Amino acid sequence: MDIFKEEIAKLISQTVNLDKDEVYKLIEVPPENKFGDYSFPCFTLSSKFKKNPTEIAQEIKTKIDTTFFEKIELKGAYVN
Repeated sequence: MDIFKEEIAKLISQTVNLDKDEVYKLIEVPPENKFGDYSFPCFTLSSKFKKNPTEIAQEIKTKIDTTFFEKIELKGAYVN
């Protein structure tokens, strides 16, 4: 198991209050390096939280502990 992906899943799951394994399954490797090493799409959370996926991505970015990351960027409804 990828320890970076595991840590990202842990941090995001704490932020959105979801099961870490559920979050882990959603984390992707972006198709281009310019989008970062990992990407978390917020589309599936939209129906669960009854919010726009872009708003959810923004909330994750502002709430997540950033000490583990070099930087966090948003690309639409993706947290990269």
